[in-house]
Amino acid sequence: MRNIKFKYKLGKGPKHICPKCGRKTFVLYIDTDTGQPLSDEVGKCDRADHCGWHYPPRCYFQDRGLNRRAMPEHRQRPRLEPVSRPVSYIDKSKVWQSMGGDYSNNNLVNHIFGLACKLYGKEEGERRVCDALLALRVGNTAEGDTIFWQMDYYDNCRTGKVMRYKPDGHRDHDRFGTWKHKEEGKDFNMEQCLFGLNLVGFDSRHSTHKPVIIVESEKTALYGHVFMPEYLWVATGGCGGLSREKCKELFGRSNVILYPDLGMFDKWEQKGKELGIQVSRFLEEIATAEDREKGLDIADFIERQIMNS
Repeated sequence: MRNIKFKYKLGKGPKHICPKCGRKTFVLYIDTDTGQPLSDEVGKCDRADHCGWHYPPRCYFQDRGLNRRAMPEHRQRPRLEPVSRPVSYIDKSKVWQSMGGDYSNNNLVNHIFGLACKLYGKEEGERRVCDALLALRVGNTAEGDTIFWQMDYYDNCRTGKVMRYKPDGHRDHDRFGTWKHKEEGKDFNMEQCLFGLNLVGFDSRHSTHKPVIIVESEKTALYGHVFMPEYLWVATGGCGGLSREKCKELFGRSNVILYPDLGMFDKWEQKGKELGIQVSRFLEEIATAEDREKGLDIADFIERQIMNS
């Protein structure tokens, strides 16, 4: 049989965040000549039985109107860049519609509401939770799933991450997260931003100069806004979601702080140096060995303090 050498193959390097299930299980296709990834979006989730997301080079080239076979046949081929297209937005009426109903079937909201009432009393607790849901654009589905709408610096909706939570406020890992932009059709050009970035835009336009706290999960940002509203809380949406592109609207602000989850300090410290953003050691200094093993974040410590009060 003739030995066939493919131009692109799945690599064996570090795994990345899967765009479908949100887990660090995404393997990129690499150029067999250069050893470089074709694109950060071209790859396959190795959780075949539970996710199976696959975006091969063939589809990548087709989506961009490129002819893979017409590429020049010299060894050091240039890495192709995506064709520039304007960012697409979801109609904000869909955001408001998801926020206009009853959250009584939403486990995460009910859990946070219980914590807020324990700490502040029913009236003040309810006010704080409602303020946070409105400010961060947190919606609800008919099934009680939480929608974390990604609103950019100008309050335009980029996408929405839909996740199910258990009554104790923890993620229901038996249900995989979905994305609202997937409902917009194949021509939708999604470009993610920090969750809560709309608050930074509002703050800048009104010159209130609140400090900005960057955390990993949207849930943590929601906790922060309820219990520490003197800060602006934004989330990367995952441990690998901290990038220069996402943070570009924060450059020039002197009061931006990274709060990594336990176990992610070294990685975020290095990223913070690259971005010129300071990194808090607070969790590193108060965590126990058990806390580190669980990979707790600041939301877990806020909840622990309330429950023990």
